[in-house]
Amino acid sequence: MPASEPGVLVCCSMICSAVRGMIQAGIPDVVAMKNSGHKTRAIFDRYHIVSQRDLEAAARKLEEAASFTLDAQSDEEEGPTVVN
Repeated sequence: MPASEPGVLVCCSMICSAVRGMIQAGIPDVVAMKNSGHKTRAIFDRYHIVSQRDLEAAARKLEEAASFTLDAQSDEEEGPTVVN
């Protein structure tokens, strides 16, 4: 079936949506690849499209992790709190 036929586009869109849904649900890439039937990482990655929202969420997570790390380091520098 040529890629220009409507059924092919719908199928590809459904696969893309399914792959994105699995990744966003926290399913590991390897499991998502098996579920979608992709045999190679290169083909799987074509369907796992990263959106601007994905990039912004990743940046927020990095900021939170950095903040948590800095807070933990400053707690260690102050030493333990002694309560009488």
